[in-house]
Amino acid sequence: MDIIKLLDIKPKSFITMVGGGGKTTGMFLIASQLHNCIITSTTKLYKPPINENILPLQWEGTSSTFGSHGFNKTPLLYSEKEEGKYLGIKPETANSLYEKGPFDHILCEGDGARMKALKVWKEGEPVIPSCTTHTIINIGAKVLGKTWGPETVHRSQLLPFDGLEINFQLILEMMERGVFSFNIPSTSKVYLCFNQWDTVEERYKASYKPFAQKAKQILLSPSIGLEKILFVSFSKSKVYDHI
Repeated sequence: MDIIKLLDIKPKSFITMVGGGGKTTGMFLIASQLHNCIITSTTKLYKPPINENILPLQWEGTSSTFGSHGFNKTPLLYSEKEEGKYLGIKPETANSLYEKGPFDHILCEGDGARMKALKVWKEGEPVIPSCTTHTIINIGAKVLGKTWGPETVHRSQLLPFDGLEINFQLILEMMERGVFSFNIPSTSKVYLCFNQWDTVEERYKASYKPFAQKAKQILLSPSIGLEKILFVSFSKSKVYDHI
């Protein structure tokens, strides 16, 4: 299955990825399948692996940053470097780049998860530019079966689940508590993505469809408007199912 088609990505798209569990890998994968695109963040990005076809590019405040355009690698636009990370750009800059920039596609990381597969958002997170056309909420499926706590969930202390097994029922409870009801632009399509599906135990593979149906009922509220739930492996460039 083609993830670009599943996400209905067309020219003049702005894709914001949030959550945990390999969203940066997913962003690089999607970028590799698109033409004339750029990567950025409204928070921070780790330096890309050497084998990624990425060109770090510091934002100079105007479109002159891109020179005559025509890059051989996908530009990663940042404002400053800080302790091995690239600091992103302001949401207003992202909006302007979408409206006036030379790129057909912009991929943006809208939060951080400290390398955890699952996260709970604090107030003010994630930072999703208003021009976003696609919002992808990512969960690392390898967290299923693990114990809720700071080792597995970013900002785990924000919910009273300490010591509980992380399973589909607990994720449904997160949804019912409004954890995924953050400030998504009304014009954006929304997708829930379970990455690392190749690592999941058989008991979860046998029960994901009933979970997905319940999740869609919760997340089809007007404030979210979920399009699809995807079960994928970004590292293997594979889509296992979508509901």
